Amino acid sequence: MMEKKDITGLSIDDKVNKIEVSNIKNYHNLFDALLDILGFHNIKFGMFMQCKQDKISFVVNDIDVAQIKKELELLKKDYLFEYVIRNDFDCITLVGLGFVSSPQLSIDIYRELNNKEIYIDQSIISNLSLSMLIDRDKSKETVSILSESFNI
Repeated sequence: MMEKKDITGLSIDDKVNKIEVSNIKNYHNLFDALLDILGFHNIKFGMFMQCKQDKISFVVNDIDVAQIKKELELLKKDYLFEYVIRNDFDCITLVGLGFVSSPQLSIDIYRELNNKEIYIDQSIISNLSLSMLIDRDKSKETVSILSESFNI
C-alpha cells in the first residue's frame, strides 16, 4: 500500500520583491490608487497585507519592480508615504492535500521553523498550499528542515 503524503511538493521562488508602503497619510485614496496601478499594468501580486491603515505590503516578481518603483514615485507627488522595496527574500511554497485534511499541519510547520530559528516574514495559506517569505540567507536551510521534518 502506498503511503499518503500530506505535502507532495515544494517550490522556491527567488524572484520575489516585497513592497512595503508605510507612514501613509491618506490611506484609503492611496490604497485605491495602488490597486488601480496593479490592475492597469496587469501586475501579478501576492501576499497582500494591510496593517491598521498606515501600512500596506505585497509581493511582486522581479519583472514588475521597475514599474512599481516608477509608479510609487509618481504617487508620492500626490500622497504622503514612504516605501521600501526589499529583494532579500525567497518565497517557499508547500503544496499538498494535508492542508485540507489536517489544519494541524500548518501549525506544525510554523512551530518546526520557529524551533529552528527560521522566521517567516509573511505567509499565506490556502486549502492546498502554504507560501512563506523567508530570508534568502535561510532559504536552503529552511528547505532542508522542511524536507527532513515533513518527508517531502
